[in-house]
Amino acid sequence: QRRAMVRDTLKPTLKVYIEHSNEVWNGQFSQAGYAAQRGLALGLSGNSYEAQLRYHSRRSVEMFTLWHNVFGNSNRFVRVLAAQSANPWTGTTIMSWQNAYTQADALAIAPYFGGHLGNPGTQTTVAAMTIPQIHAQCANDIAGSVTTWISQNATEATARGLDLIAYEGGQHMVGTGGAENNTTLSNLLMAANRDAGMKPLYAQYLAAWRANGGRMFANFSSVGQYSKWGSWGVLEYDDQNSGPKYDALLDFITANPKWW
Repeated sequence: QRRAMVRDTLKPTLKVYIEHSNEVWNGQFSQAGYAAQRGLALGLSGNSYEAQLRYHSRRSVEMFTLWHNVFGNSNRFVRVLAAQSANPWTGTTIMSWQNAYTQADALAIAPYFGGHLGNPGTQTTVAAMTIPQIHAQCANDIAGSVTTWISQNATEATARGLDLIAYEGGQHMVGTGGAENNTTLSNLLMAANRDAGMKPLYAQYLAAWRANGGRMFANFSSVGQYSKWGSWGVLEYDDQNSGPKYDALLDFITANPKWW
């Protein structure tokens, strides 16, 4: 009934993006454990993680079929297979299992940058950095590993006739594994997010995304209060009308209207 409601009431100019669940590849989430259990029970692999990814692939295709049966065609929805940005093997495994890519439209990843700055093992060193040094670390991250991830995933997706899209993306400067309780580190990372230097970083990041084969990009997130748990919003409150991350996104959208 809900699929029929979407078919009948959604504006014809809009598309539905269909994705099995959030980050089924990520062992931090209960859905990942469920997928591993089901994959092993179904004999999809003797390896727990491979069985997990294969079940995710299989269940995704089953869902795509359900939507196709209601809509009658795939012109109004995008069938998404999601994988881990930093591990392209997850994407190739998900896309290739029983040729799932032939029933999909896009491979989705989350190519965050700056995540290494919250590593608990380096928290003392990072906490002693200046904001320009933090930004320099991010710039190196974007030009290095993040660009490599984008390029590798785009190559694999394109080889199978799929678009590469981002289900999430942006900066990932937040303490983890206990480092979130390092007040000096958390305050520094929040200040780095508010600093004007984030605007050219986001411009670099979005340009790298497009230049290396990425298409539609969903930034995470729009509005959110900063804390030790992260500075995810491009704005911090609803009536804020400017900010370095927000301004960079608007500039990119203006310069690249619907380029995907």
